[in-house]
Amino acid sequence: MALGRLLRILISLEMGEAYPMAHIGRRKIGLRRLIVAVRVGLIVCIVAAVYQPAHATFDFSRIVEICQGIPEHPTAQYIIIMAYTDSQHLFANVQVTIYNAAGIRQTNFATFVSNLPSTTTNQRSILVATAAAQEFFGITPDQ
Repeated sequence: MALGRLLRILISLEMGEAYPMAHIGRRKIGLRRLIVAVRVGLIVCIVAAVYQPAHATFDFSRIVEICQGIPEHPTAQYIIIMAYTDSQHLFANVQVTIYNAAGIRQTNFATFVSNLPSTTTNQRSILVATAAAQEFFGITPDQ
């Protein structure tokens, strides 16, 4: 009921009719001020209803260690990624790409073929390694 009355007041103001004051409780408030407040409130409500936060799948993960090979086995390479919160498990089809010092893309080091098996990833290390690193270091990578 009150919203309908307020909308009629807004429409009449748009059409040039004058309502000098509106009463809210015991206070008198200028209708122009009231209209601005209502419009701002409506915009805030619409934005709040439509807005959806961005959900990145591994935005709280960082590379914490890189091994670019050793003299005896230059292809024994690995990368360790650390997740800093839970639900950082959606890695399927993510590529780990290597760039040189000039920022030129060199190669895709690895591509995750699936997501991590658990959503409990807080402080979890994810190991990505070449076949040479698996054999030389005796490790089993996550990808």
